[in-house]
Amino acid sequence: MSNRFRWRDNPNILAKLIDANNLNTWKAQEVVLKPNEACVFIVDGRIGDILTEKVVGNVAGGFNRFIGDMMGITAKDRRLLFAMTGPADISVPFEANMSSGQNVSGFVNVRVQIRTDDVPKLINYFTNNPPQLNRKTLAKILHNELTHRVINPSVAECANAEDLRNAEFQNKFEMRTEVELRPTLSTLG
Repeated sequence: MSNRFRWRDNPNILAKLIDANNLNTWKAQEVVLKPNEACVFIVDGRIGDILTEKVVGNVAGGFNRFIGDMMGITAKDRRLLFAMTGPADISVPFEANMSSGQNVSGFVNVRVQIRTDDVPKLINYFTNNPPQLNRKTLAKILHNELTHRVINPSVAECANAEDLRNAEFQNKFEMRTEVELRPTLSTLG
């Protein structure tokens, strides 16, 4: 039996909140945090340190923790918040109308990154949502904001399809996306 704990087994998972009290094993487990991963310990509602690029021992389980739980000397609520801190590309589908009335559809590729210092903010998301955030879920979250604040106003300024491919339009679209999505993304972390 391996004593390594793996918090994700799918590259589409961006963040995960794990209840450490549910990880019961007789052998203590450790987790290896890669350079683009971060972990925050939440013990009895208090946010602890943000760890990156480390081997963290005694994440869950173990005989000592079992005895401590029986004696009532360990924390009652222990949670682990894991997140990918490397950039992730999110594809968001769209459909909009140009000023000429022509309908255009496609995908907008948004590159997002969870900053290490902002990982604890992900608790805001996990409060009312499932304990796992993946690319598809993030695309759903960003879809309305992106469509109404960025795509529709930007595409409405174009007269034809060639205007959409213009370098000036692309730069303006990129800047507008960054400005308009900043409040939503900073709330999420």
